Amino acid sequence: MKQKEKVVIIGGGIAGLTAAHELIERDFDVALYERRPRLGGKAASVRVPNDPKGYPGEHGFHFFPAWYRHVRDTMRRIPVRGRRDWVGEHSVLDYLVPTDRNLLARYDSDPVPILLHSPKTTNQAQALLTFARQLFAMGLPVADVTLFFKRLGAFVRTPEEEREKEYDAQSWWNFLSAGERSEAFRTLTIATTRTLVAAKAEIASAYTIALLAVRTLFDSPLKPDCVLDGPTSETWFDPWRSYLEGRGVEFHCERELDSIQFDGAGPCIQSVAFVSSTDLLRVRQLRAVLSASTPQQANDRLRSFLELQRQPLPSHVTVTDGKGERREQYDPNKLAHIHSLAMAKLRALSPPEPVDAPADYYVFALPVEQMAYYVNRSTTLLSYAPSLRNIVALSASVDWMAGIQYYLKYPLKLSPGHIVCADSEWALTAVEQTQFWKYVSIPDGVQSILSVDISAWDKKGRTLRKEAFLCTKAEIKKEVWEQLKASFNRAGEQDVLRDAAIIDYYIDDDIIERYDRKKQAAFALGRDRALNRVAQTVAGADELLTAAAADPDAPFVFGDRLELNVEPLLINRPGSLALRPTAKTKIRNMFLAGDYVKTATNLACMEGANEAARHAVNAILDAAGSKYDRCRTWRFEDGETLARIAAFLTLAERLPSAGASFEAATGALSTLSSFATQATANLKQFWTKHER
Repeated sequence: MKQKEKVVIIGGGIAGLTAAHELIERDFDVALYERRPRLGGKAASVRVPNDPKGYPGEHGFHFFPAWYRHVRDTMRRIPVRGRRDWVGEHSVLDYLVPTDRNLLARYDSDPVPILLHSPKTTNQAQALLTFARQLFAMGLPVADVTLFFKRLGAFVRTPEEEREKEYDAQSWWNFLSAGERSEAFRTLTIATTRTLVAAKAEIASAYTIALLAVRTLFDSPLKPDCVLDGPTSETWFDPWRSYLEGRGVEFHCERELDSIQFDGAGPCIQSVAFVSSTDLLRVRQLRAVLSASTPQQANDRLRSFLELQRQPLPSHVTVTDGKGERREQYDPNKLAHIHSLAMAKLRALSPPEPVDAPADYYVFALPVEQMAYYVNRSTTLLSYAPSLRNIVALSASVDWMAGIQYYLKYPLKLSPGHIVCADSEWALTAVEQTQFWKYVSIPDGVQSILSVDISAWDKKGRTLRKEAFLCTKAEIKKEVWEQLKASFNRAGEQDVLRDAAIIDYYIDDDIIERYDRKKQAAFALGRDRALNRVAQTVAGADELLTAAAADPDAPFVFGDRLELNVEPLLINRPGSLALRPTAKTKIRNMFLAGDYVKTATNLACMEGANEAARHAVNAILDAAGSKYDRCRTWRFEDGETLARIAAFLTLAERLPSAGASFEAATGALSTLSSFATQATANLKQFWTKHER
């Protein structure tokens, strides 16, 4: 019997899990390595504390747009056993529940319900018209609506090659000439861009957002936008892992990639090596303690280390600050004790020994900024595949998007879907989770879980007047809550959000204190070289770190910040499309999977990660000469589909121009709604024909 070919997958997020799924079903031997103790990457959920009955915590709320095809296909193929068979649910896909509308919240104005897709029912068509009336009441000119459809129509009618070149060179903001439009139009542009892709309209690629807008407006052939009916890991990743393990996938968590070895005979990886990420983290944390320049820094860093070890803190004193708040701090006289304690523990920790993992093929399913680190440090890899240096440049196009959950003691009924705080300083979007969680264990006393995403970490807040990345976790909790209250509480009315309702809160654990300065320096140096910000002959990361030794808080990748986001989000900025690599590399057995890889989805999201993994698996199947069918992929940009959309947009462009009456505008919108209903039927027939 022929021995199965082995594939090692580095990274246990959605891309890595999808690759494992597709490969194991095609008779490969699959081993997956993940640096964290849990699978799922940015989409994973936790229980806080680490207890099955604890508070459910997420990186941020997750939703599944109607145009997601690859993710839904994968979910359909993950069986559910022994959980909810009694309600007729047999796959993870059955755990998706629809959300048919959203809420646009603003300071000092009543919230406005908003429908973010073409209407599918009479009620939804009526909701769209109601929303239109409210927009016009906000001061949105009909001319701005007409302009939007005209620009979108021009985008659709442009051939694909020209479309990429023309529209990826400009921002969505400039594409819409938003700076020259009404305040209502600018507010709506900013708010919808945040909701759809957690990006800033001013710096996001027009090609990416326009394509997303077309998908969103014409997603009718699929199901409505959905959310999971429970925490992501419990409803999706746990059943997924069980299924894959049952098929034979080997999982190795808490293993971080250490090195890549080549065989010396050409562009071919011989092996990769991993180290224990837990041991590595302990060493990094202790080194951070030793670099502390103040007792308070030593306090914070040693606390993190000892909590990881579940050991008691050394002697400390309790102090009261000017606001009367009590906190623990080490006695400055005990700094030497802290230093000696850290040194002793550091000596006792030997550097973790790398373990080789040889295979026939390697799938690197790492986030873009982590992949950039390994690309930048390997001269051999770059000599075989020079174009991979683009990944380093691409890694500069990341931003923070992470969440906070509030656990409340009373029911909160704000919206049966997503909430967009349109003018919030930190670009907040939110979902009240418990309205969708029918079968989830929640601690006693918790009646609502408000999950909030923060997208603008570099803007000053409303109350504290500080950027989010400069705030402590307690300050983030306070500032986000104040922005939410300003969005919903109204003078003279009972407060929707009350301080006394908060039982507890949780901030995404990807927001951490900076420990690994050497790695951060390597990121910064590689990025700047790729962007030609520094000469190619400048000193390396070690020298850069040494030069900054006099300042332990010297800024590297994310500047002089209190917190570091270890899982930033890739943002498609103008010009970034040309930097995105394909799944197949010039190294014979090296393949890339991740939401930064070039795909038809063209977006850093779960769908993009899933599609990229399918391309990587297809490339492996080609390299192996496999007899198995290739992974299925979908493209929305089919000529027949776009022709129908163009016809719709032609009609939309006939909306009354500036100065027309409201009745004329809403009459035109009614016509568009009727046309949308017919377009729905046509597109559904199209998809059905292509699925046969």
